[in-house]
Amino acid sequence: MENQAVWKYELSTQNNGSLELPLDSQILSVQVQNEIICLWALVNTKETRKEMRTICIRGTGHDGLIKNNNKLKFIDTVQLRNGALVFHIFELIRK
Repeated sequence: MENQAVWKYELSTQNNGSLELPLDSQILSVQVQNEIICLWALVNTKETRKEMRTICIRGTGHDGLIKNNNKLKFIDTVQLRNGALVFHIFELIRK
């Protein structure tokens, strides 16, 4: 695991967001920390090339996840406000 570390990224609950990660990073988990949705990824700390990854966040029952025949990869489900808000997190995989 030389040159590898786990990095944290904060996410917004606003539908879709892009993250710039080192090339070939592996998304590990999404959880709530201090009422903020956070994503953890295993990254190569020596990798200088970056890639944009699109993260989709939707509440239970919300529409509009898939567009243009893209695929979604489920990452995790999180709860805010003691379970009053439930969000499902996906990565958009472009074809």
